Amino acid sequence: MSTAKRRVLVVTLPLEFFGGVQSQARFLINHLQRHQFEVGVVTYAGRGLYPELNASWLRSLFGGSGRSEPCTGAHRSFDAKVGCRFPGLEFTYTEASEAWQRIIKSYTHIIAVGGTPVIAHPVVKAGRNCIVWCADDLAGDRDDRLGSMSLPRRVLERYLIRPKLEAQQIAVLNAGRTIRGISEATVERLKTYVPNSDADIERMQIPIDTSFYTPLAYKPRSKIMGFAGRISDPRKNPRLLFRVFRELRQRDIIRELHIAGPSDGSTMAIAQSYGVADGIIFHGHMNREGLRDMYRSLDVFVLASHREGLALVGIEAMACGVPVVSTRCGGPEDYIKDGVTGYLSDPQPESFADHISGLLHDPKTYDQISAACRKMATENFCEAVFEQHLDNAWKAAWGKSYRS
Repeated sequence: MSTAKRRVLVVTLPLEFFGGVQSQARFLINHLQRHQFEVGVVTYAGRGLYPELNASWLRSLFGGSGRSEPCTGAHRSFDAKVGCRFPGLEFTYTEASEAWQRIIKSYTHIIAVGGTPVIAHPVVKAGRNCIVWCADDLAGDRDDRLGSMSLPRRVLERYLIRPKLEAQQIAVLNAGRTIRGISEATVERLKTYVPNSDADIERMQIPIDTSFYTPLAYKPRSKIMGFAGRISDPRKNPRLLFRVFRELRQRDIIRELHIAGPSDGSTMAIAQSYGVADGIIFHGHMNREGLRDMYRSLDVFVLASHREGLALVGIEAMACGVPVVSTRCGGPEDYIKDGVTGYLSDPQPESFADHISGLLHDPKTYDQISAACRKMATENFCEAVFEQHLDNAWKAAWGKSYRS
């Protein structure tokens, strides 16, 4: 088997950040390496991380553009960051610049992993076939951010940034590429943009390490609920999460809320405004051992989100035998079977509290749901299922199995 045949480029978001897409990309990179691929990784250069690669606004006005450079100390066959012009205008990160083209055109097998299909725009413009693996559509990725933007930024978003990004998304979806969403909800959202086409849009879910995320042999009830993710992201709906916690504390059902992942001062201010800050433990970024230990300490895992592509953290918690209670926000509906592996709640604190109270006051039901959670995770979100999904996508894109 030739070296060229086994080379693959992963185009994705900056891996220095914490988030679902980064977890998704890291898993894919590691999986391909285990299957003897030489994996190249290219990401856009975030202006805060690599300002030297991005053209200044003054230079951009006079025709300047971003540049790319290999990253030193990489553990893969090729790593690079690609800069842009007009940094801060997000659509410029995924424009078809010369820097992008130079890297992309040296590969025939490319997988673009991002929050939306926009991540694949430079690949499509380079005329390369690819698999596009995304978490959501553009509306889901950006709508909830508007409230936290300043007025000038909202004007830019409405009249410049959003139209440009929407045009990039449509270009990708109409390009005849192999599109994969991480959940059924994502697949259905993406199909609405190309309703009259035969676009290849299917699900390719993210697996978890079910041999690592395992339940404790015995765990006493702790009166602790938990959440993992970027709680400062408006899509995570921290206000509802804190109101749920307040309601459960008032009923003496839950005494602590543990949160893993980055947060900021605004999150603490919201918690203080609801009078619950003294009962919240902010763990910050945790390694996977710490995260597993946190899951195992919980009685229940709560997702109060407005919208989720999948929420992999919910599946990790379930693999540890922890029931999940979530809003009907898209992705979690792939793995939460109401009353079987958890509960899907109305977005009201009283509704959440009723579900959690009933669960924790009925040990037999709790144990049944805990066991069903573990079964759901191991049977449906294991690496073997992912391998089959990836193989189907690979065959659709390039006509052969990636395992051959």
